[in-house]
Parts: sequence; structure tokens; C-alpha cells
Amino acid sequence: MVSHYTVHLALLTAEFYFEGVSSIKERRRKLNSIKERLKNKFNISVVEVGDSDKWQRAALVISMVSSDKSYLNSSIDKIIQWCRSLPDAYVTDYSLEFF
Repeated sequence: MVSHYTVHLALLTAEFYFEGVSSIKERRRKLNSIKERLKNKFNISVVEVGDSDKWQRAALVISMVSSDKSYLNSSIDKIIQWCRSLPDAYVTDYSLEFF
């Protein structure tokens, strides 16, 4: 029989604007770099969502699971700060959901 455990899930949706990007290929390169760095630094799952045909805009959904909700909150705050510090992409909006 499986025991029941408390697990918390956070979903962060972040919208980015890439200034000076002149092609979808260039945006994809920058976005893939951001995704890989996020995965490596924070041990999270990341997926691109939304309309990927706009050169300067992109949206990512970042998911993280933890049994410790305070750790989850702290980690999500660090992820948001990290995204806001990117020199080649601006976070234009974000939303956060907990389950």
C-alpha cells in the first residue's frame, strides 16, 4: 500500500521580451539558452508555451515540486530574481500558482 505524502507544486509562467532580436531563429537561440541555464541552476522543468511566431516575445512555464512549501516559495523567488537579472531578456509579466 502506498503511503500518502504532502507534496507542493509551483507553476511560474513568465513572459519575456527580447530587445533587438531580428528573427525567430535568434529568439529561439536565446530562449533555449535561458531554458538550459534555468534547468541547470534550479533543477526545474521548463517548457515554452504560447505563440512562438513572434520574434521578440516568448513565454515559459516553470514547474517545481517540493515537500517543503517554504523551500518552494524561496526557490521560486530566486528564479524570478534570476530571470529579471537577464541582460538580454526582460520579464514583462509573470504569474504564480501553487497546488
